[in-house]
Amino acid sequence: MEKDNKNKILFINNSVLLSGAEQSMVDIINSIDKSKYEITLILPSNNNYHKLINNAVFIKEYNLLNFVKTFNLFKIGLYFFNIVYYSIKLLIYVINKKIDIVYVNTYKAFPYVLIINFFTRTKIILHVRDYISSEIIKSMMLNQSDRLICVSDFINKQFKGKKRDKTVKIYNGIDTYFWKESNSISEIYMREQMNISSDKRLIIMVSQITRWKNHIDFIKASKLIHEKVTNSHMAIVGRPINKADKHYLEFLNEYIKAEGVSDFFSIIDFQENIREVISMADILIHTAINEPFGRVIIEAMSMEKSVIAYKSGGPSEIILDNVTGYLIEPRNINGIAQKATNLLTNNELRLQMGKASRERVLSHFNLKNSIIKIEEVIETLR
Repeated sequence: MEKDNKNKILFINNSVLLSGAEQSMVDIINSIDKSKYEITLILPSNNNYHKLINNAVFIKEYNLLNFVKTFNLFKIGLYFFNIVYYSIKLLIYVINKKIDIVYVNTYKAFPYVLIINFFTRTKIILHVRDYISSEIIKSMMLNQSDRLICVSDFINKQFKGKKRDKTVKIYNGIDTYFWKESNSISEIYMREQMNISSDKRLIIMVSQITRWKNHIDFIKASKLIHEKVTNSHMAIVGRPINKADKHYLEFLNEYIKAEGVSDFFSIIDFQENIREVISMADILIHTAINEPFGRVIIEAMSMEKSVIAYKSGGPSEIILDNVTGYLIEPRNINGIAQKATNLLTNNELRLQMGKASRERVLSHFNLKNSIIKIEEVIETLR
């Protein structure tokens, strides 16, 4: 197919840090059929993940901002000025380059494309990766987009009764060849790096250090787990992304001391080789409530790890209770501790669930299947 006949797609993302949403976008961009689509990507100029993008993709860096809740009038004014300035730049770019589709990676970048919808016939796809409480914002997203791709039924249902023909559920997918068990040498090295001895049974929670991830419940459960399995060690792996989250991290460290779990509980900074971190764990626990999807859950399951999560949001669609892991009613600390103890003291059960977990990911959360469905959405807009 000649280059001129390719559909021109402009991806936009305004987060500077690599998280689940950014990694999913990277996977989509790198895997999408380049013989049919000419891809351009707009990123913040100080992002930390542009090197992950395939060379066939043209990258432009703009100083896009991510909105942070604040009462500082100067920062609020700066944010809105930034939106106006870069919205105009994006509009000019879309017109000059004859972009066919603008693909917005999260609703937080959506304000930058509103002017494009108003002045051009360019189609807009919005990938919805968050639960949105504001009915006004949800209505705006529906009215100003041509299609909304939702990462789970939980996210899709928030648009109930509101132009549902525009929404489609497509689960995040991962490269299951990459996300498989690492070798024992990597595990030994990672344990040495993190100062966790090889005789410890390791339970981890991998997430951004932000309040809604609800790490407190994991810390509370760790005390009960350690009473039953004395050679267990628990760790949170992640980092804060803004000033408020840094204060939250300080609070977590103080809480760990106050609970008396410092000897067997660690907070470890985000690791780029997160696959090796997950590989050395026995169990992954995820205590976020109303998690939109939970990419780290399918990554761990693909590596044959059992996962314990709250029966809430995306995780309840991913995990098959009592088959690939356990779903616990929110805030049931005793339930988390009991199931974790069961898995740590029954290796056969844990390994059996781990194998079932990988089979679940292979059949339902494979990147190749997700790309096929996303390309089908794109084709409906050509």
